Amino acid sequence: NVYLTDNDVSIIFVICCSCSVLMSILVLYLYLKHKDLRSFPANIFIWRIVCNLFATGSILWLHISLLQQANINNIYCNATMGFVFQFSLVSSVLWYASLVFSFYKLVANPFLQPMKLRLLYHSIIWPISLTVAIISIFYNTYRDAFHLCWSPPDASTTYNWFTTYFWIIGSLVMGIAVLIWTELKVKKPRSKLTLASRKNTLRRHRIYVFVVLVYWIITGSIFAAIHVKENLVLVEEEILVYAFSCLASFMGFVDGIIFFMTDRQKLK
Repeated sequence: NVYLTDNDVSIIFVICCSCSVLMSILVLYLYLKHKDLRSFPANIFIWRIVCNLFATGSILWLHISLLQQANINNIYCNATMGFVFQFSLVSSVLWYASLVFSFYKLVANPFLQPMKLRLLYHSIIWPISLTVAIISIFYNTYRDAFHLCWSPPDASTTYNWFTTYFWIIGSLVMGIAVLIWTELKVKKPRSKLTLASRKNTLRRHRIYVFVVLVYWIITGSIFAAIHVKENLVLVEEEILVYAFSCLASFMGFVDGIIFFMTDRQKLK
């Protein structure tokens, strides 16, 4: 086994979060600089990158603070930290759900102008994220098992589902269902002709949906494994903590890679 101290875990978080923050800033800079990048679906995905910037930035600030002052976790894991992290996390997940929904609508109706849905997304995502974040202000603490500002171990199942699990699991189920449905849909001869004009947009959209889905399934599985071990009062598996630290911190970096995978030609 590889044994990690709290400082070791904080260093992992700092390194990985720094990569995510820098990647998010780079993507935002290029997006603002190059007008060609501001097309669908990048102009929806960019909101997720903004949310990930704040989420990973809050984790980065937390662990830099913990490295400077050990054993006072709950001083840094305060209401402000809980609000910023929860608001950013839920917003990021909901922007992914909006991408999935846009993908579905685009395949169902190739002549739809997806940008018409933007106002709807903003009117739904921000109020929900704000509500969840405000609730989390009153009930969050430094969670030793995950090394994050999270709900305490004794939090009710209803609270955990409302503030975190429902949004993440719901978006994953939605992503899987839409990917399966679209694959079946585009194989129909009639659909192939109709969707031919949107081929590049659909390809980019599929990559966005699929890669983020895989990322959340892996990260969520590790989170669940740590959660089970915590509840059963078992010895924490160091490799799980190491993996979760890297993956949770890399969400901004992963999205940046997806962005460059799908839009690199527009940078030439």
